[in-house]
Amino acid sequence: MVAANPEGQTGNKRVGGHGLYFWVVIPFPFILFALIWLIMTAIIHYWHFWVALPVALLVTVVVVGFIMGVYQFSWVEKFENPLPVVSLTGHLSACVAAALLLTTVGAWVSYVLCQYGISPSAKDSMPPTYNNLVSTYLWHLVDVVPLTNLEKTFGMKDPPVRFTGWFPGLPILVFRLFVIVVILAAVRLVWETFHKTSQEALVARLGLVAKSPTEPQKTQSQPKDVA
Repeated sequence: MVAANPEGQTGNKRVGGHGLYFWVVIPFPFILFALIWLIMTAIIHYWHFWVALPVALLVTVVVVGFIMGVYQFSWVEKFENPLPVVSLTGHLSACVAAALLLTTVGAWVSYVLCQYGISPSAKDSMPPTYNNLVSTYLWHLVDVVPLTNLEKTFGMKDPPVRFTGWFPGLPILVFRLFVIVVILAAVRLVWETFHKTSQEALVARLGLVAKSPTEPQKTQSQPKDVA
């Protein structure tokens, strides 16, 4: 009979125990984004757009916290994670959540500017309602991502709301720059994770080779004392 390997059993339990983690982390950014979008829409519709300012500030703080956490508290720099894919999934989920949440804040800023007549929209575009502006920022979010073609994939050549002049485009420009930062953070995470994993595998392989040489060691024969 072959003896059971306690370390292998522990590893299997550890991997299987994170199944629920993936089911929670992967849809988390989209659920949080939908919740904030609903809250902002309700505040603007039933009260006043300035009432949504505390929510917009809170969401901005959360977004900055997500990105700072991804850059400063990466498992690659702080501690060793026995399951890199688990940590990588969580960090990538934070990147997606940060980008999606910022669409609600950017749409609110553009909506406030439109209400004061500072950001006129084009006549042939959709009216600058808050929901249309969120859709506009989502369009710019997908448009920034490399290898995406909105015209061919979704038939959307232009964003739902188009502005005239350079000043209304400043919030969108800041948003697109932030999305680039998020993409760079995600690429950095993927690179560090797989680079560190490959390095650890190489070190472990070299260690095994060093511990088990192919050639047996020769024993030196000691001269016997002659009586």
